Amino acid sequence: MFTTSTFAWSPYASLPLLATGTVAGALDESFSNESQLEIWAPDFLDKHELDLGTPGQNGPKGFVKDTASRPKGVIAAGMENGELALWDPAKILAGAGSTGSLILRNNQHTGPVRALDFNPIQSSLLASGGTGGEVYIWDLKDPSKPYTPTPGSRSTKLDEITSVAWNQQVQYVLAGASSTGYTVVWDLRGKREVVALAYGGGAGTLAGQTSHGNGLAVGGRRGMSAIAWHPDNATRLVTASEDDSSPVIMVWDLRNARAPEKILTGHEKGVLSLSWCKQDQDLLLSCGKDNRVLCWNPQSSEIIGELPSADNWAFQVEWCPRNPDLLASAFFDGTVGIHSIQSTNESTTSTAMTTSTSLVSSADGSDVFNVSGFTRSSQSGATLSLKQPPKWLRRPVSSSFGFGGKLLSVSNLPSAQPGKNQSSVVHLRNVVTEEEIVARAQKLQEAVEQGRVNAYAEEKAGKEGGSESIWKALLSTYQAESRDELVALLGFSKEEVKVKIGEAVEKLRNADVVKKDLEEEDLADMRPPMVSFAEPELHETETPIATRRLGLVSGDDAEDRRSPDSDSAAMEKTPSEMSGTTSDAGYSAG
Repeated sequence: MFTTSTFAWSPYASLPLLATGTVAGALDESFSNESQLEIWAPDFLDKHELDLGTPGQNGPKGFVKDTASRPKGVIAAGMENGELALWDPAKILAGAGSTGSLILRNNQHTGPVRALDFNPIQSSLLASGGTGGEVYIWDLKDPSKPYTPTPGSRSTKLDEITSVAWNQQVQYVLAGASSTGYTVVWDLRGKREVVALAYGGGAGTLAGQTSHGNGLAVGGRRGMSAIAWHPDNATRLVTASEDDSSPVIMVWDLRNARAPEKILTGHEKGVLSLSWCKQDQDLLLSCGKDNRVLCWNPQSSEIIGELPSADNWAFQVEWCPRNPDLLASAFFDGTVGIHSIQSTNESTTSTAMTTSTSLVSSADGSDVFNVSGFTRSSQSGATLSLKQPPKWLRRPVSSSFGFGGKLLSVSNLPSAQPGKNQSSVVHLRNVVTEEEIVARAQKLQEAVEQGRVNAYAEEKAGKEGGSESIWKALLSTYQAESRDELVALLGFSKEEVKVKIGEAVEKLRNADVVKKDLEEEDLADMRPPMVSFAEPELHETETPIATRRLGLVSGDDAEDRRSPDSDSAAMEKTPSEMSGTTSDAGYSAG
């Protein structure tokens, strides 16, 4: 369920809270006009922007009936019945009811309260504006005694007050805009009206006007709808015209109040709200009846960014005071969108899907607020892409270090003309932090250029300081026998190295001999065993077998000497002896 609500940022919370309050006279889909205050703690870690009150969003941290908004510190609520109520937001967040969190309720105003603003310098001061030109100053230290900017009389140029705004630099200067088309500036310390600003294209008449919605004049020619002071210059402010025939934003310099200094044109219908960024004077937000939220550079009168167009009037827009990367906008379709200028735009397909699935109500005719074929463009994908970086993201000075301690810097100093900078100046300088190191480096550079590095190294090698060995090593490279010098510097003697090498070679040779002997012993152990037969003993009368084998004995003698039993004895020999005899006989026969 969507309910049209105004909003206010928390000025004190580390994580910004947002309070929303129902706009007077607004109806929801159930025809209820019950007003309520809701304090929201959006999840800023979500990658998407937020729509407060849309399906899927968490509920408020707390709410109180019949209030508007201004959380953290004191919440001031301007009522349709002329009451001004003050609430304690801490008690609201703690769960206290409307009675327990109420600080003050006052009916000083005779008609609806249309404008509220806390003093940015002296936070205990609150300004309120209503119908009939009523403007009151409330000191919260004693809120029972409000006073007017000019005691005893009211400005004749004002009727219904549409906006009040404190000066950002001078705490006793207050401005108020009216549906008559006039903007009046008061000096509270002098209790007087300083100046009345009027623009012919937006100056309205008092005749035939009626109030509507947020207290904006309807019928005839519209008047001024919003005021915003320059964040740094106490004499400059902007006002907005709600006139559809002249939807302009006027930049004023109070030192010449006869006519606007500049006129910003870009809206197609009346402008309803303004917000000047406190952190960057080049960022001004505006919104209006053309459903647009624009971001201006008031110095160059150029539109530098725009939120995607909504489906209904955007009646309020405001920068987050603590985090200027965030801004919020309120629409008459019942949504309050939170946007970031750090976001990137979604693709066309993604945006189309978001829009097509974000229906305000059903299309079956059961909802009297439904318009056939109407879809509400979701603000969750809305981003503000700026043509220029905001002040807090710009580099006021750029610099870079180079070799040799050189520093290059570029400065961009403000000029006397607003919105322009002096020509960029490039500075080149030497930065010396260790003079001793710089002197040593210069001396070495001179030695290199003059070709006497060896003399410089010899000089440094003769000094004590822990680095003489390094300079000696460098010096050795300039000697005729540089290799021998380097070996000696490393702690080695050429003769000792030669002796050690000889000893190592001799040990290696001895090791080879021992190894060879061991290998031969191993081979001997691996040879197979041998078998031999002993030769029998011979008698004197016997002739050796060898003699017979050589044929030295004649056949006759052999035959005579053969014993009768020789044949039988031969038959009794062993097989081995038989084979030997046969062999021997064969050799004898040959």
